Amino acid sequence: MFSLGRFYDDGLGIAVNRQEAIKWYLRAMDTGYNRAAYRLAYAYDATFSSDNAAENILLAMRQGDRQIADELKAFSSFTRTALKRSLSRRGLYDGPLDDEIDQPLKSALRDYAMTYGG
Repeated sequence: MFSLGRFYDDGLGIAVNRQEAIKWYLRAMDTGYNRAAYRLAYAYDATFSSDNAAENILLAMRQGDRQIADELKAFSSFTRTALKRSLSRRGLYDGPLDDEIDQPLKSALRDYAMTYGG
């Protein structure tokens, strides 16, 4: 299921279709494939679903993926802002709600990983 999501996400032999990719990544997650949250975050970001992208960044971190926190530049400014809002709602971030990858965001992500990390 995850591989099928990658085919749609990356356009491997077929046209890129992010909605289909998301569907297959969700199915892969339902079967316990943790790496799907990482790809879901990127697919949601590409479809301008920033809140879903942000939640999947955090889900990937809960599942033990630390790499995604180092790749925030790859996400849209909307997703980075949504990530700050999500961390703020959890009481982990109290900086400006902008798209900057600043020290308060890095600290909040580190605290999140320590609190919820897999």
